Amino acid sequence: MDDIRPATKKLTTRAAVEDYVAGFNADDFARFSGYYAKDAIVSTCDTVTHVQKPSSFVLSLTLAAFLSQLNIPALEDKSLTGYIAWLKAMHTMVSEELIPQDIIMEPSGRQVHVNYHVQFRGLGDFRTENFNGRLGPVSRGTGPLVRMSLTYQLNCDGHITGIEVSNFALLEQV
Repeated sequence: MDDIRPATKKLTTRAAVEDYVAGFNADDFARFSGYYAKDAIVSTCDTVTHVQKPSSFVLSLTLAAFLSQLNIPALEDKSLTGYIAWLKAMHTMVSEELIPQDIIMEPSGRQVHVNYHVQFRGLGDFRTENFNGRLGPVSRGTGPLVRMSLTYQLNCDGHITGIEVSNFALLEQV
């Protein structure tokens, strides 16, 4: 994909995190993919887990129920390119706005912790009564606001090699 440019940016400052978030929120894949390692590997499963592998990116979210609700096939191509293609398909049905509440840069330079509020909203004709199997209804312009904490693991070059998801909870239905 022409709009993926991994390993061109470092997630090592507050301004970089804000740029990553702005790119993600705008579906500007070239902008936010630059923060990932070139050999990023993305994986999804039923539970919130994290597996760290050297020089790779493994993300495990509570997506099985979510995928079945969206009628999107499971993420088969676990490369960064495959993840971006999957994300593009998902974002035709549901918008996802990351709203940072707190950004903590580890002194080691190898981790960034971000506490988010994440606003999901249905797009177009997409509709489900129980988003992600537990977050309630989503339809055009409506959806859940959730709390989510992410820890970004960075390699020595400041590129994302892993993400740990925790503290995931429904805040309100909007």
